[in-house]
Amino acid sequence: MQRQPAITLIDSDGRRRLTIVDWLERAGHLVLDAAPGAPLEAPEQHAPHCFLVAEKALGILEPSTVASGPCDRQGRREALSRSTVVVLLEQLSPLPLLEGLRLGLADALGMPVSERELLEAVERALRLDGERRGPARARQIAQERLGSLSRRERQVLHGIVDGHSNRRIAEELGVSIKTIESHRSNLMRKSGCRALACLVRLAVLAGEGSGGAIPPVEATLSV
Repeated sequence: MQRQPAITLIDSDGRRRLTIVDWLERAGHLVLDAAPGAPLEAPEQHAPHCFLVAEKALGILEPSTVASGPCDRQGRREALSRSTVVVLLEQLSPLPLLEGLRLGLADALGMPVSERELLEAVERALRLDGERRGPARARQIAQERLGSLSRRERQVLHGIVDGHSNRRIAEELGVSIKTIESHRSNLMRKSGCRALACLVRLAVLAGEGSGGAIPPVEATLSV
């Protein structure tokens, strides 16, 4: 189910945090709160999400603001590349701004910021996150729809994706053509597809396909 877009706010400045929450909620946004140092990992949801993080809480733009060690900084840098983050800079100075953009920040706002500027930045970040999530979500849906396949059904699917006939697949797997036809029927039922083209597109999207020879049972995914 599609959930509501959300913003996770990380800021140790209590007064500023209350103001920002008020702005965001009045604009109809769902605001999640997190403590400084919290992992920059987006919640498990399929709606757009972004982080709104104070510069000091982010702790990776300038060495002088960092209380954690190099390993922690590296971990947050890696997490930053996987998340959509808008940082609240104490002032919009070039060095932290350039460093943040190099690391993949969605946007940076210098303090103080107006309500309009903040809302526009957040909405841009949510649109960006939605664009990033689109292909990943589509792949996830395809994998979920094919997740109940047995090992043998997955082998048959690989053969179909590679364009092999029922006879070729049956010969390589050492079974009868009738058995392959039964597996194909199960593939259509489990995937929810009515046409073979739909099944092939779904398989490609999910990353299925052996790229040539049909893999042995041991090389396929079990359920």
